[in-house]
Amino acid sequence: TGTTCMYGVATLPYDIPHGLALPSSRTTHCHGAFYATDVREQCFQFHMPTPNMNNHTNNKKTTTNNGDSENDDGDDDSTTSILHAIWDPLNSQLCQEECHGLAQLLADDGWNEEKYLQPLRHAEKAIKVPFALLEPHLETYVYHQRIVLVGDAAHPPVPYLGQGAQQGLEDAGTLALLLKGMHVIASVDNDNNSFFDSVSLDRALQLYDTMRVPRTRDILERSKEHGLMQQKRADSRNRRHARAREEQLQRDVFFHETLEDVLPGATYDYKQAVNQTLKEEPLGVIVESDDDDRLVEEVVHAS
Repeated sequence: TGTTCMYGVATLPYDIPHGLALPSSRTTHCHGAFYATDVREQCFQFHMPTPNMNNHTNNKKTTTNNGDSENDDGDDDSTTSILHAIWDPLNSQLCQEECHGLAQLLADDGWNEEKYLQPLRHAEKAIKVPFALLEPHLETYVYHQRIVLVGDAAHPPVPYLGQGAQQGLEDAGTLALLLKGMHVIASVDNDNNSFFDSVSLDRALQLYDTMRVPRTRDILERSKEHGLMQQKRADSRNRRHARAREEQLQRDVFFHETLEDVLPGATYDYKQAVNQTLKEEPLGVIVESDDDDRLVEEVVHAS
């Protein structure tokens, strides 16, 4: 289970006044996102829940008294085909079929504003990407003292804040700086060479776990909560509640030029975080700092 995402671009003027539109659907549980990438181009995203593939495969069709066949679970075949088509970049023909099919599904679902359907009908390129949920969260990303998980292997994302790739890069950067700071030792011959000393490897991996597990969990939970909030907005029978959520999104974009929930991911400096962690270690470690755009390395001995 998880989320299937359709991303694409369309050559159409972007005429949504607030710059970012985030519509949601009550019946298909589909989240949309629209924003401009150029004066005459816009990007669209659709996030849909992916049914359990095992259940879908195991569901058998039964025959009714009048000879018609139907799914045991009652799933709509058109919805299923949209969700379970190819998870890859789509060629021109598939792009047309998938995007036009989704546009028709949404129109039948009550999406009666053409500004949200026209990008699908004019899509030039599109890609479908699956996101699988991992619950409960992993308690550690280090196994058998030498196996380290990074990126989606450690914390598969949900797509609502666009932080999946970012967290993977943070993992890799954090691990690299920890290893360099604790294990790269200068040569005693002063020949500008260095070697890798693994004597403190266990401690470095402990620090990686300590830094990355709570951080990635926080970002993932923020993303999941944002997706749930979007669906609550769509499901709400209380129009005042839905309107209040809409106004909150508009305020976020007005004051922050993005969603407020995006900021903890976008403003984090993993290099600074590693340096602070290494300064607190009771060992001689290498800490990197930028000084007039030149990289300066200094050995820090924490007191």
